[in-house]
Amino acid sequence: MKKINKIPILAIILVFALPVDFADTASESQEGCTAEYEANKEVEINAIPEEGWMFLKWGGACEGNEQTCKVAMDKSKTIKAEFAPGCKDDAECSSDKKCESSRCVPIQCECGYAQNHQCQKYECCDKSDCSAGEICDKSANKCVSESACREFSIKGDPAIKHDVVFVGDGFNDYKTFRQLLVYLVDYDGKYNGMFSFSPFKENKDKFNFWMVLAPDYQHWDDGEPVNEDIERFVKTCERDTVVVISRNTYRAYAFFPISGNKGGAAYVSLGFAAIRGTDYAAEYAGRLLLHEFGHAFGGLTDEYIEYGKGTRKNIETVPNCALSLDEAKAKWGDLVGVREVDFYTGIPNVPGTKYFKNPYLSVPEIGLFPDGTDMGDGGCSYEPKNIRPTTSSIMKNQFEPGYDFGPVNERELQRKLEEYSSEQSAQDTNAVVAQGGRGRRFVEDTG
Repeated sequence: MKKINKIPILAIILVFALPVDFADTASESQEGCTAEYEANKEVEINAIPEEGWMFLKWGGACEGNEQTCKVAMDKSKTIKAEFAPGCKDDAECSSDKKCESSRCVPIQCECGYAQNHQCQKYECCDKSDCSAGEICDKSANKCVSESACREFSIKGDPAIKHDVVFVGDGFNDYKTFRQLLVYLVDYDGKYNGMFSFSPFKENKDKFNFWMVLAPDYQHWDDGEPVNEDIERFVKTCERDTVVVISRNTYRAYAFFPISGNKGGAAYVSLGFAAIRGTDYAAEYAGRLLLHEFGHAFGGLTDEYIEYGKGTRKNIETVPNCALSLDEAKAKWGDLVGVREVDFYTGIPNVPGTKYFKNPYLSVPEIGLFPDGTDMGDGGCSYEPKNIRPTTSSIMKNQFEPGYDFGPVNERELQRKLEEYSSEQSAQDTNAVVAQGGRGRRFVEDTG
């Protein structure tokens, strides 16, 4: 330490010590000196460690771990300064620290991470770090392609809304695709579209809708889309559910959500609806979207039967179909009597259930199955023996007029909608920009 001028009035006894952990013996290793100062003066004491040592803390008349201590000389005092061996270079510190004044200190990085005793810069921290046509995905600090998705209707921050991406399979004109979506989404409730029915029409502001063209979407020889090709178009889009609107002709289908109501996908063929004529397609395309969205968003199963297909797996997880009366009671028994909710099956004389035989052909092109059953007979998840809550709903036959989702399905859809905010939080929709895809995977298809 620096020598201190001696003014013989009052004394400070300075003790220099090592902590027990570093002492050669069980007791502290100490040495010291004495200095004298004028009474009633304030004295500043500095603890200056030698190279390779670091100051730990004060004791006695000084407290704390700042290297400077001020002492009022109202009497003689004893002060202890405690030191310990410190680092000599960065190699003696952990990888995220550096040696500074014999002490290992954390490395502070404004745009990067500490490694090898220095800051490693992220690939990007904002858009200016990326090339033209790219944005910075701040969740991973990597440059990604700027979203090709355009806004159709944005109601707020994607973090608090359900983001739906419409993929225009075979469309190469945004104006045409947008006009079609006006009918399918149907904000005014005029075209049997999504917002014509409960509970979606009461929750319009909980959805963000995006759109992206896919003029070269890949298809199999039978016309069905190649499911994996979907990622090529939506990987940079904000998305919770993806809906492919296709000009190709195939039987529409969907994939259930992966978690809660997120990660599902629906493939809606306009050509399949148009088989029965242009007017028919125009009237029921929105209901077809609702049926498939019921799968992809709500995790609802089909309320019809198919000959020889067998019950879909994981039926115990769906809210609108049951293998037994006890299971059905547990799922929707509290709603029995509400808008004709009951326990309907396609097998007669099952105690506690009601047998339902569809009064007309559900799909005239198919007719009755070889066993004499119709797609719309009682049952669900493809089997007549299973139990469903209503005689008909959008989840039974989207081309059957006069029916909605029904109380059981509406309750499940509303439950999932409760996760989202109804506040109008987007002051400037242009500020709501897709910051990279959410990496959803699509599993468990249904018709």
